[in-house]
Amino acid sequence: VDKFLETGLTREPASHVGAPMIKESPVSIECRVREEKEYGSHCVFTADVLAVHVDKEYMDEKGKFDLAMARPIVYSHGEYYGLGKKLGTFGYSIKKRRKKKRKSVRPLTIKERKRRNTFCPYSGERLSQLNPWILYFLSTQFWRH
Repeated sequence: VDKFLETGLTREPASHVGAPMIKESPVSIECRVREEKEYGSHCVFTADVLAVHVDKEYMDEKGKFDLAMARPIVYSHGEYYGLGKKLGTFGYSIKKRRKKKRKSVRPLTIKERKRRNTFCPYSGERLSQLNPWILYFLSTQFWRH
């Protein structure tokens, strides 16, 4: 059976591999299999990507592939699905944050540092130089006026 003929899709030659590409596909990835492992019910293929072909029609104004415009079909366990709208993004907790422009700040006075608890209000020493037990004692007894 010629699947291209049956589906009405157009065969397009690949640039690096012998298998044809589908002209109507928004993305085609040419790969060469490096390794194949069998795991009983399925095989896992490790491959080198040799070329990626993307239809410019599906690129947004920032040059990023727009998956929603491509309207892909997903195959899972003998069934086909269409994808809906974007639900969120990956990596929110590790996303690089934009740096805020910092105002030039004058150094704090000793009085201001005491208020911020960087200096002990009783001895004037830096809190980081005090014994942890003293810090505990100060925080539980005298710190809270």
